[in-house]
Amino acid sequence: MKLKFFYIIITLIVIFFFFVLNIHNLFFKIGYYYLFKLKKEFKLKIRFNRNFKINKKCIEDINQDLNIDSDPSYNFLIAGHVYGLPDDKNLGIYPKFFRHLKYRKYNFDLVLFAGDITRSGNKFSYDFFDHQIDELNFKNVHIAPGNHEIDTPEKRTYFFKRYGNTFKSFIFKNDLFIILDPLDNNWSIKDKQLMFLKNLLKKNYLLVDNIFIITHQLIFYERVKAHPNNFYGKAKYINFWDEIYPLAQKYENNYYFIAGDVGAIDNGFELFCKKYENSIFLATGMGNGKRDNYLIFEKFEKKFQIKLKTF
Repeated sequence: MKLKFFYIIITLIVIFFFFVLNIHNLFFKIGYYYLFKLKKEFKLKIRFNRNFKINKKCIEDINQDLNIDSDPSYNFLIAGHVYGLPDDKNLGIYPKFFRHLKYRKYNFDLVLFAGDITRSGNKFSYDFFDHQIDELNFKNVHIAPGNHEIDTPEKRTYFFKRYGNTFKSFIFKNDLFIILDPLDNNWSIKDKQLMFLKNLLKKNYLLVDNIFIITHQLIFYERVKAHPNNFYGKAKYINFWDEIYPLAQKYENNYYFIAGDVGAIDNGFELFCKKYENSIFLATGMGNGKRDNYLIFEKFEKKFQIKLKTF
């Protein structure tokens, strides 16, 4: 009997220590996991901020060439991925961006939206968007449509009826603005758009100070290593570097290629800037809540100062 009781006690002691050691080991594993996770997140945060600062520095370097001793002759705003966070439910402009603009009461001579102005691209969303534009008192507004506007034939037709052609151009204060629709040909500029672009540049390059080519998609992403939100609608081959960029070399001007499909992902590439030969490549966007940004251009004589605005 005593021997049996002794075995029971020994067994209980062994079970107790086994349980304690395993609980200790479990807590150690949990602690190690969260420590590793925090360390990884911290490293990512540093890397993302570094990515953003590199592109911010690019804009600062571009501005160094300017000699500013007067008021700008005009200004314009350009913003991308304007509806904001993909998983939210707002109808029109990203609420955080709308509040920011409304509070500051900016006056712009031009307002350019580089795509994804609403989440759904339907009448109800556009009505809400237009009401917001009126409330901000923006007058001269132009839209480079994104996939949320024209990703189906029905939405493309409705956008055309409501806001006009998906590609167009205009001259303002001696600068040429060209809005293109890369989604029409899987991110390539072909056929009637390519002829439209060639004719515009040939006709105007000697007459204007600067040329802005604005798209939603980052059609230039490959060689300059930009990072779009996604590659929706992109074919394996796109013709930017073979057919579009050579036009900028042929017709020598100050070129700005600006896209708006960044900012939805927390990756540090909510802003992109690269000066390459006689061209400046930019992408701006918002939505993930970190490093949300847009750009303001101010013209001094024949050149522009670029102001990065974060909010």
